[in-house]
Amino acid sequence: MWLIKWIKEYQTMKLELQERRQALRVCESCETLKHQLEIVNHNNRELVAQILKEDPIETPVERNLQPILPKRHVPWSVRRQELEANDRATAQLKRQQAEEIRPTAVDSPQIEELEADVLGATQAKAGI
Repeated sequence: MWLIKWIKEYQTMKLELQERRQALRVCESCETLKHQLEIVNHNNRELVAQILKEDPIETPVERNLQPILPKRHVPWSVRRQELEANDRATAQLKRQQAEEIRPTAVDSPQIEELEADVLGATQAKAGI
């Protein structure tokens, strides 16, 4: 009798041990998902930081444009002419800004000397 009781206790202890081991066992797919979640969260934090980062403030351009005021009973042809004139003025300002930014070619004496040296060297080779 005591042997049967002892075997039952042994089996219950064995089951409890297996349950503890199951509870402590870490699932590989869970670990993989946790790692991927960390990566995604890190990337999201970086994106938010970049979005919120302040960009250098551009200097405002002085414009001599007349604002188009909403008028009552303005014919379309007149309104179109105003819009076209405003567009032309905006395009002119953009062209001026692009010209200010674009570097200009400068003929320097160093370039001329270098060209003369190259031409002299090629003529000397041709004469040999």
